[in-house]
Amino acid sequence: SDDAGDTWATVGAAETGATTAELTCSEAGAPRCWSVQWQANVPNLYRSDDAGASWTFVMEAEDYWNKLGASILDADTFLYGGMETHRTHDAGATFTRINRWDQYYDRPEDRLHADIMGIDVVPDGAGGETWYIGTDGGTYRSRDTLDTVENLSLRGLRVSQYYTTLTSKNDVTDVAAGAQDQGYQFSAG
Repeated sequence: SDDAGDTWATVGAAETGATTAELTCSEAGAPRCWSVQWQANVPNLYRSDDAGASWTFVMEAEDYWNKLGASILDADTFLYGGMETHRTHDAGATFTRINRWDQYYDRPEDRLHADIMGIDVVPDGAGGETWYIGTDGGTYRSRDTLDTVENLSLRGLRVSQYYTTLTSKNDVTDVAAGAQDQGYQFSAG
């Protein structure tokens, strides 16, 4: 679409047998797009170097939970998420994991929590980009394509997923909660 989505023109087709697909494209050029196309319940990752007119199979995207992100500065850099976050800097020739899910527990301030629920990248206003990764354990920020990450949810945001809570009948400001991956929490009024 070149009119803000009012009309659409077909550029190319998904691979034969794809029943569902997710798509992201890099604003860095090429024009590089990435798509995970589900075929027989298998998430297959494809790359397009011509804005979707044709697709090249990259690999089966193991550990994939429908989260994609493409760099706005480097067409070769792409991330996808599942239980963990996976990144390529070489157009999909190789992928590395940002960190193992269990590494979070010793270093929650600079290791990604498990269960990637969002990958977003935005211009930083100074010619760079800032990545935001949403996880079950909070939101992280990176200014270096996830070479380092900063957990934004450790203080002040009061972000957590609660599975059970108990409020005292004697003092309603006393609340106990069981939080996903954050353990038992207690707030005394």
